Amino acid sequence: MEFSKAHLNDLRPYLSLEVSRNIGKALTLPKHLRMARLEARNYMEEYSKSSNQIPALLELAKLDSDMIQSLHQRELAEICRIQKEHGLTVVSYLKRTWMDMFDAYLEEAKWFNSRYVPSFKTYLDNGAISVGSCMAMMHATFLIGDIKEPISMMKSYPRLFICSGEILRLWDDLGTSTEEKERGDNASSIDCLMGENNILDENEGREHIRLLIRKLWQELNGLAMSKTIPLSIVNASLNMARTAQVIYQHGDDKSAFTVDDYVQTLIFTSFPSH
Repeated sequence: MEFSKAHLNDLRPYLSLEVSRNIGKALTLPKHLRMARLEARNYMEEYSKSSNQIPALLELAKLDSDMIQSLHQRELAEICRIQKEHGLTVVSYLKRTWMDMFDAYLEEAKWFNSRYVPSFKTYLDNGAISVGSCMAMMHATFLIGDIKEPISMMKSYPRLFICSGEILRLWDDLGTSTEEKERGDNASSIDCLMGENNILDENEGREHIRLLIRKLWQELNGLAMSKTIPLSIVNASLNMARTAQVIYQHGDDKSAFTVDDYVQTLIFTSFPSH
């Protein structure tokens, strides 16, 4: 992989601006790790500026985008309705996952009060829960409804959920740890890893975290091939990890898109006519 990246980067100065830009984007964030609907939106924007575009194809893409947005808006309304009409049922299914997340918060509060820096494994095991990934995935499982007995899954979270949560936690730390450190918050995964491995350079520590994320993605891809969990739930876990990368890849860059920006773009903002 490093061999291919190095040679592609060497070729970029000799290629057209558009091809060079696309190679740069692919090397920064491969297609498999991107949010599919956001990527479709970006491609429509690029295609609309192409000199050899097929207008009918672009109109078809816009129509598809509008239909998906309308579907998402109906889904949001339906989720609100279900929560109001079936609140007690939802609580009975999901109480455990909320309790787990609160316990993880309390553990982090204990670390903060005692200025304790846990081992990297302890931090990540707890962080995969406190980041809310498992809670979100259990809600998604309940709402999607592809599993007949979701309670049985709650006895221990599937590794698929945990792996997605670990990716989310590590990307969150890469994106927010600098600002959190200035506030005096808990040690991040970067701090735990650096202390455990006698790493003095934060950039080196961050590179280790990125390497671990790549390894977790390899594991997540393998778990996604499992036949024991419905494809809709697998895709939700993959999208959770993809969302983390898209949101936090720019770190604390204030000019980058925020979560609200992405939600507005994907669910509420129609693709402009040209």
